[in-house]
Amino acid sequence: MKLYLFVTLLAFCLCSVINAKKLRRIIVIRHGEKISDDFKTLSNEGTARAHCLYQVFNDNTIYGKPGSIYANHKGTRSHRPYDTVKPLADYYNLKVKQFHKYDPEVRQFVKHTLNKDSSDNILIASAKEWIPLLLDAIGDYKLDTTDRRYFNEEGELHGFNNIIVIENDDTKGNGYLRIDEQNIDDCMYEYLENLEEDVEQVPIEH
Repeated sequence: MKLYLFVTLLAFCLCSVINAKKLRRIIVIRHGEKISDDFKTLSNEGTARAHCLYQVFNDNTIYGKPGSIYANHKGTRSHRPYDTVKPLADYYNLKVKQFHKYDPEVRQFVKHTLNKDSSDNILIASAKEWIPLLLDAIGDYKLDTTDRRYFNEEGELHGFNNIIVIENDDTKGNGYLRIDEQNIDDCMYEYLENLEEDVEQVPIEH
């Protein structure tokens, strides 16, 4: 009888472990600074930000080291999200996985790729106008666009310093969303001070 109870309890515990939903942290950032929409590349400041992201995402910070990195697909009008996280991906020997930024492509990306990613710490770089759609697809997460610390009068994210963090996401929208700041100005200043020539600008394709 005792053996039967032990086996039953063990089987129950194993099933609980198997069925337990793995929670994850998803971090969304806007691409780095740009000169204008006439160019698809980052500006000097945007390139500096890209090279300083390792100060934000490492094992000694609350955000940790990313296990996977994603970015909007490099298109004819912008490479900026990809270029923003490429130095960090190289630093950790990771590949930047690209996804198309339109609807329904974003929802398909979340369903068929992001939700099958086994990483528990995922970083995504995106153009600001597609971040609300991305958050909605991940789990119906909404940003408080009335918060003037992060949003302009039109309800759009302003600046490039923001970090959108979803903690304990279960793919069903039961995580916790907050906005933090990168605060890497000193690193960026040092990078720009040592920059020998301006970053080459690539015009958009018409």
